[in-house]
Amino acid sequence: MSVLETVLVELVVVLLVATTVGVALSRIANIPYTIALLLVGFGASVIGIPHTIGLTEEIILLVVLPALLFQGGANVDLQRLRENLLPVVLLAGPGLVLSILVLGVLGRYAFGYSLLFAAMIMPTDAVSVVAVFEDVGAPKQLSTVVESESLLNDGVGVAVFTTILAVVAEAFQRGISPAEFASAADLAWSIGFELLGASLGGFLVGVVAGYLVYRTMVVADDAMLGVTLTVVLAYGSYFLADALGASGAIAAVVAGLLIGDRGETEALDPQTRITVATTWGAVAFLLNTLLFVLIGLETPIDAFVDNAGLVLVAFVLVVLSRFVVVYPLVTVANRWLADPLSRSSQHVVGWSGLHASIPIALVLGLPADLPIALREELRVLVFGVAAFSLLVQGLTIAPLLERLGIGRRPPADAVYRLLTARLCGVDAALESASRLHRTEDLPTDLYVEFCETYGWEKRRLETAISQLLERYPSVRRRAELAGERRVLESEKEAVMEAIKSGVVEGEDADRLLETVDARLERVEAGESNVQRLEERGFREFWRDAIDAYDIDVDEPQLDGHEGRSNPDDE
Repeated sequence: MSVLETVLVELVVVLLVATTVGVALSRIANIPYTIALLLVGFGASVIGIPHTIGLTEEIILLVVLPALLFQGGANVDLQRLRENLLPVVLLAGPGLVLSILVLGVLGRYAFGYSLLFAAMIMPTDAVSVVAVFEDVGAPKQLSTVVESESLLNDGVGVAVFTTILAVVAEAFQRGISPAEFASAADLAWSIGFELLGASLGGFLVGVVAGYLVYRTMVVADDAMLGVTLTVVLAYGSYFLADALGASGAIAAVVAGLLIGDRGETEALDPQTRITVATTWGAVAFLLNTLLFVLIGLETPIDAFVDNAGLVLVAFVLVVLSRFVVVYPLVTVANRWLADPLSRSSQHVVGWSGLHASIPIALVLGLPADLPIALREELRVLVFGVAAFSLLVQGLTIAPLLERLGIGRRPPADAVYRLLTARLCGVDAALESASRLHRTEDLPTDLYVEFCETYGWEKRRLETAISQLLERYPSVRRRAELAGERRVLESEKEAVMEAIKSGVVEGEDADRLLETVDARLERVEAGESNVQRLEERGFREFWRDAIDAYDIDVDEPQLDGHEGRSNPDDE
């Protein structure tokens, strides 16, 4: 059997055993599936099970990361991301850089090479915590902020680490300290320039590649082609951006966001959407299984135990550095948020910054020209902090949510839907009681009691809905757009019925449909049509058809002749 065949067979066995044991362990112990897989890997490492599959930088950065970033981006609610974009950008960009600097200062005397370690360990990984959020019913806003920050700061973290590593490697080659080789100002300038180029380049590549694939999906709506195109997009955008010196991680995330928002909602029919979503869900499941099992297998248990004190100190400093940055940045962002993140939510944002796949990929990719002692110590620290982060933080997220009362409180959107559904039921009951009273099937005294009871509840429901919408403008906004979408869909159905019955046809029929579709597109993009259209420079096309009849629709007629027909037409 060849080496390739051996690796493939072992890969299948590892995935099969790990999946079975991981699912069983997660259900029995009631822990997230990814953490259960990590424990499976730890167990196999302690037992000493032989394996030829190794965790390498290439596996993480070139195989696992592009797919998971794309799939994560495609699953993000873009409307919620728009509403919470400021805290996400602040935490993923300036927040990550500031946390690296804070850890660099705090760990200077503990490690000596603190800035390199800080740049390596601070990028966050939200794979496990998002699964926990779903299990305990955390607010969607909190999930959106944590997951989106994690997706975006991967690219920022790699860019910062690359710049710092280049300085450190060059300093070691010259036999001088990094501080002697580059001043703080020079390093800051290099990091800023690298971040700007990597972020902007990755964004542009993701937008262009995502749009091209979206247009292709519009032309050819096919399930298998959709899956193929999204796979090509995920890896193609990542590799293309990386080849151009930009951030492949940001490119993959942006491409996923664009396809998830536009391609899956407009370009594909329901069956194709289901096929694409199911396929990517299976891909993410398998890649997460492989990643977390290999992390457990590759964690140097003996070295970890020997350096447990140092690893614990590093873990505490990493968590502290994140909290030092999270509170002020989120407080600043809250000034512009329609739904500010509460202090309890800020606790969760800080604690949910898990550190795993990206830090491990970076430490595995350290160049060979660095001193071997430095590389080994960094490897122990990074793997140790990743293990602490996943186990300690990952396993305590749910209790923290419960203690803060976040997991038990339903999202404001869900409360709004509950209240409006009950209000519809109350209105239906009042209407039915009125109808039965008119037909004398309901006695007057009983009818009065019904009206008093249901009327009292109706007033309380309306008050609760009004206060909820006033307190949560984003809920009001989504409710308005949802109502407008239903109205426009009814309008479109009426237009389609008129076309089928022959009331209107040809170019007029096309223009009627185009008008409704254009308004629906604006609603899907979060823009309301409920305003005077003329303020947006919009003119209904049907007004051209009545210009020849000298009909004025801009000013109401007050002479009492509204609706009178032209005698010449009779």
